[in-house]
Amino acid sequence: MQPQEVEANRFAAELLMPSEYFRLDMSGASLDFTLISSLANKYMVSKHAASNRLLDFIREPYIVFTSTGTIIDTQKASKSAKSMYHPLKYIPKDTIADKVINGRGMQKHFIECDSEKWNIGFRVGMKLYSWTRGANNHYMTILRWELVRDCSIILLRGGLKLILLWTIQNHSAYGEFLKTGVLTANESHLFCEDNFLIAYDWMVKKMKDKRLHPPVGIDYPIWAWYQWEGKRKRRDMRESGYAKRGEKMVQLTIEVDDKDVLLSDFDLFHYVLNYWYLPSDEQDDICFEEEYKARGYLWHDLKDSSIQSKEMIILREKIVRSWDKIFELNREDDDWLYGSNNKKSIQAAFWQLRLEQVIKAKVFTAK
Repeated sequence: MQPQEVEANRFAAELLMPSEYFRLDMSGASLDFTLISSLANKYMVSKHAASNRLLDFIREPYIVFTSTGTIIDTQKASKSAKSMYHPLKYIPKDTIADKVINGRGMQKHFIECDSEKWNIGFRVGMKLYSWTRGANNHYMTILRWELVRDCSIILLRGGLKLILLWTIQNHSAYGEFLKTGVLTANESHLFCEDNFLIAYDWMVKKMKDKRLHPPVGIDYPIWAWYQWEGKRKRRDMRESGYAKRGEKMVQLTIEVDDKDVLLSDFDLFHYVLNYWYLPSDEQDDICFEEEYKARGYLWHDLKDSSIQSKEMIILREKIVRSWDKIFELNREDDDWLYGSNNKKSIQAAFWQLRLEQVIKAKVFTAK
């Protein structure tokens, strides 16, 4: 295709399916025949044109083929899938797509398929699925990759280690993310209580101490989940507490370089948020209580910023030092405080997210 033709197609696509609206219409949905048909009807374009536009924006790895019989007419991959396959001339023999086209079956959903038959590069932690539909000898086949459950680290070319995370964001922030291609923390959405700001500032310092320095203009990190209650899985969006009831949110499945991420114990971070002393064990807890009482203080005095005696400063320094234990993810006990690793909820902090790091987006309404 000539450069002039490519540019003309881009212009026509933007005219008929403006990116500003099209991105929002497709946000949170998976690329399938239902979505293609819905968008084709809304924008009054062909299904082929709608699928091509979807592939321009979707972050997950997909390939869409159109064919006359098994002879491939067109093929297009999303950005994240372009390096994962070689162009084909025919629908491969003995695949599910081949059987559907030759009248030996029909499909109502995606079915796992053999990546080798499609001459597609293997990707650690992912499986390949296909779905074929058509009539009158004209067919469309969608290939997609899906994450394998409990895959914590995905190894890519060049030895880069990407850690799989889940982050929940406000839908308006997600819309801006789609426009700019970069997501950073919005300070207006952070908790504004003094102790909470102290906790966030402390986490920022810890990230810098570990040489995770923020880009210029970024003051606070993005938060995400590494695991929840011992399971490597996304959060259940049917639960409450993510935002105000009825607020539109989005959960993103993302890949982030493990060198850019600081992991910590989610439950123990509440000691930081509340300015509590985090003991090593029950005896340590008793000793600290005896120490501040012996100095003539009560528990609530520890957070009273109007008290600035030398003794109080020493106690507060001890409290702050105790918080480092939230990074000791292998620390366990008999459920007195630290519990066991197979029950822990682990959070992640990193400075920014790029659109190409998003694997999947799922829109939901907060309960």
